[in-house]
Order: sequence, then C-alpha cells, then structure tokens
Amino acid sequence: MIFSKSVLYAITIASTAVISVSAAPKHKDEKHTITFVNKCLFGTPKLQRNGKILNENGKTSYTEDGRLTATAWLDYDKCGENGEKCSLVVIDLENGTQSNNADSSVYIDLSAQYGYSVPVKFQYQGPCNGGNQCLSESCCPDGAACDSYYQSAERQCLGNNANLEITFCP
Repeated sequence: MIFSKSVLYAITIASTAVISVSAAPKHKDEKHTITFVNKCLFGTPKLQRNGKILNENGKTSYTEDGRLTATAWLDYDKCGENGEKCSLVVIDLENGTQSNNADSSVYIDLSAQYGYSVPVKFQYQGPCNGGNQCLSESCCPDGAACDSYYQSAERQCLGNNANLEITFCP
C-alpha cells in the first residue's frame, strides 16, 4: 500500500494527538497527604514506594501531587528494609469516579511476610469518612489481611483528594 505525503502527515498528526492526550494527567489538581501519629514510645514511621522512602528524616507527613501508592509501617529493630515482619499499611490514593472505576483503597497487611508488630489504625480525611484498625494479632480478617485475601479488611473512598491519617499504638 502506498500513501501520499498528506495522508502520512495526517496519520502522524493524529498519532501525536493521541499520544499527547493519553500522556496528560488523569485528574488535574489531584493531591493526597498522609499524616503519621506515633503514640508508641519507639520507632519511626516510614512511607515507601518502589524501595524509596518518601517521608525522609522521619517527617510526620507527606504530600503527593497525583496518585499516591505506597506502603507504611512503624520502623524499629524488628522490621525488615521493606517493612517485613511489621504491621504494614498498603495505600493507593487516587481520584476517581464511578465511570472510570478508580478510587482510593487502603488496608492493613499482616500476611506471613509482614505479620503483627504494633497496633495500627488508619482514617480517611477529606471527602470520605471511615478507616480500619488492627489492635491485636487476632484482628483478621476484618481488621487486616492475614493472607492474600484482603477485601474484607480493605476500606475504599470514592472522592477526590482523599487524605489519610495513620496512627501507631492508637
């Protein structure tokens, strides 16, 4: 098949437009903040994504422009580099609507890799109320996920710019 220069130019322009639109941010002005409250007499709250600590120097809050996916735990001598052997909070904060099926989702993970270390609670702030807590090793399955099935412990928020407060030793 042979195309004229004008047809190839139109295809190139259309392809560039599609790439530009798909690379645009999903939700303009999306912003999420995670705040830590440490009522334990030890440890430092950690917020990590892909091996990188986001709240450097033990900062008690972190704000991200755009979607925020991360894990959080109270770091002390028992915990591994990625929160292993410690009560872990799995976080995915994203603006969404019913039509794009996106929302914020948070749960506490006590699966074999992590396990229970300290009581932990999280609470949505902003457009949603609610949260969850795990105050003992026996909080599964509703307070935390103790295996790959996490849905009963998961709490969702369908609203823009949801924030999260995580309390250790509430």
